[in-house]
Amino acid sequence: MDNLSSAHVYLRLPRGAVLDDIPPQTLEDCCQLVKANSIQGCKESTVDVVYTFWGNLRKTHSMEVGQVGFRDPKAVRKHRVAKKDGDVLRRVNRTLQELFPDLEAERARYDCERAADKKQSLQVLRGWGWRVGR
Repeated sequence: MDNLSSAHVYLRLPRGAVLDDIPPQTLEDCCQLVKANSIQGCKESTVDVVYTFWGNLRKTHSMEVGQVGFRDPKAVRKHRVAKKDGDVLRRVNRTLQELFPDLEAERARYDCERAADKKQSLQVLRGWGWRVGR
């Protein structure tokens, strides 16, 4: 949340999706979780939840635990949560599955897949006779 300590919610989007592709109900569900799990935010009537891609997060050694900044402020979106929606929270909590994935390994696998895709697309372009520099 903007200027308040809060929970962080990570949403995995399909490859190639952008922030504006997040379905409104999914975005509202995520923001409700953030508001409900914030010590200060849950007491506020209205809060602005900020969200961005993982790659836009910036963390320095001088920041407090849980505090993050952004590399490109223009790539940050805000969603206003007017009030706590108990129905949404009950529905989300009923389907809760707590997982503890190896995020570093998943990121490495994702980076390898992206590199392989890029290599393949370059080979296709070269096959068409295009000169592709590095």
